[in-house]
Amino acid sequence: MCTRKLVNDVIERTKNNLQLTDFHYARGLFSMENAKECRKVMFPGEWWEMFGDGTSELKRLVVHVLSLTCSSSGCECNWSSFEIIIQVHEVI
Repeated sequence: MCTRKLVNDVIERTKNNLQLTDFHYARGLFSMENAKECRKVMFPGEWWEMFGDGTSELKRLVVHVLSLTCSSSGCECNWSSFEIIIQVHEVI
């Protein structure tokens, strides 16, 4: 589902899905013993840079997703607004 939002091109999205099965079943470069061992000790982005060359579309998507920052600041802003509304409502 997330690929639909992140990848507009249907052909590239299909390639991502096909390449994802290679990753899931450890086929191609993913089947190398070194790739399997390094999954446990390397940072995910570095691992994909090193072993994702056989699945260039999936590699591009995964590196993009791993590069996204996570933040709760938007939620905290909403919570602050709701708190003010609740306080005003309690006073009235």
